Amino acid sequence: MFGQNKQLEEVKELLDNLNGRVKNQNMEIAKLKESNDELTTELEDSRNNLKTLKEQLTFLTQNVKQINEELCSELTDMKLFFSKTKKDLVNNLSAEFSTEMQETTKTIHQDLESFKELKTNIDSLNNESNSMKIEILKFMDIANKIKSADFDMSKYATVLEKGDKEKLDLMKKIDSMERLIAKNRRNH
Repeated sequence: MFGQNKQLEEVKELLDNLNGRVKNQNMEIAKLKESNDELTTELEDSRNNLKTLKEQLTFLTQNVKQINEELCSELTDMKLFFSKTKKDLVNNLSAEFSTEMQETTKTIHQDLESFKELKTNIDSLNNESNSMKIEILKFMDIANKIKSADFDMSKYATVLEKGDKEKLDLMKKIDSMERLIAKNRRNH
């Protein structure tokens, strides 16, 4: 009788040990699933950030082109204005023209100051655009370094399959031991 109780206790310990291993396997599987979900979320966030940066760069490029076109137009207008002013100066050396010329020169200086500010703004936009290009290249480099194998589910599937097989084996052993215990109890 004492030997059978000891055997029953050993069987119970084995069952508890097996149950613990099954629980550990289940926890490991859950951790792997959670890790995979986090990696998938991070990849999606990176893709969204790249898309946003691309849209911002496109917007900035369009603005720079528009400002450049306006600047070229203003410069052409200014060249035409200078040409006309030069002809007028040669043709009309009168005092009235001198007064107009002084007013025009004042306006030109104001326009030049405005153009200098505009050029500074364009240079600043250009620098920002270059910085954004560099950042986009960095993100693209990171995206290229991320291998699809890093997210390959075959590794996880193998681990899950191994865990499932071990779990089934443990459950079969538990079932056999329970039957053995029941048989021992019936015999005594």
